[in-house]
Amino acid sequence: MFDNNIKTEPIPERVFELCKLVSKSDIKDSVLRGKMEPKGLNSSSTSYYPAIREVCVQELKLIEKEDDKLKFIGEKKVLKNYNTFRLYCNSIVFKNQDTYFFKIVKSFLESNDKWLKYKTLTDVNIRRDIQEKEDISLVSEQMMLGSRFWVSFLGFGYIQEGAAMFFLPNMHIALRDFCTMSDLEKNKEYSVKEFVEKIYPYASVALQNAMDIKELNLAMSNALRQMHDEKEIVLKKNLDSKEKWRLFCDNTHEFTDEITHIVYKGVRKS
Repeated sequence: MFDNNIKTEPIPERVFELCKLVSKSDIKDSVLRGKMEPKGLNSSSTSYYPAIREVCVQELKLIEKEDDKLKFIGEKKVLKNYNTFRLYCNSIVFKNQDTYFFKIVKSFLESNDKWLKYKTLTDVNIRRDIQEKEDISLVSEQMMLGSRFWVSFLGFGYIQEGAAMFFLPNMHIALRDFCTMSDLEKNKEYSVKEFVEKIYPYASVALQNAMDIKELNLAMSNALRQMHDEKEIVLKKNLDSKEKWRLFCDNTHEFTDEITHIVYKGVRKS
């Protein structure tokens, strides 16, 4: 799922539930499969269970499979709730920048508002754009549909579905996770460069080339503004500062397009 084989079956809720069930006690794979795919509810000959189990075992490394037995090997605090699970996932899934998953999420974030003119995220123009920019041989509809569940769950924006399917970029939730991982010092004033350097090891998917161009994408800009409004950070524009960073323009906010410093106040616990 988080490599080059992006699927639609292992949605976050299913992955979380499978891990929860195994964390209660060791269980036979065949028994768990029956719990996840009750025969009375799943009349299809296609099974989604193996794909979910693979994410838990191979990618998130929370479960160990030996023959027909499944055992939880992670820390149980990871499964306290969806927030702790999301934080753990955000600490794991972006470590490899060469995967299709990383590149597709990166494309979601770098799209800014450009994709809003299309009525679906599976539009051929969007998929072709990702293929060309990221040197991926084929970006299928399945890859886009599978990615959208996790882009939303991991906190990079909102997927609005109805007559059309749009991505609304705002990585406020993900940025809060990255700040938590980064051990930022409370009440310390960081230059934007220092702030970016602190969170980059975790948030690289959202900050590609940011250090070079000193510009932040729409998802990151919206996140910073929201954290400022919620008093988790204080954005500043010091007029005597030599280095200014550009936000994606928003004329409705007090920080329309430039900042120089960020004071970290602390992320509220979920």
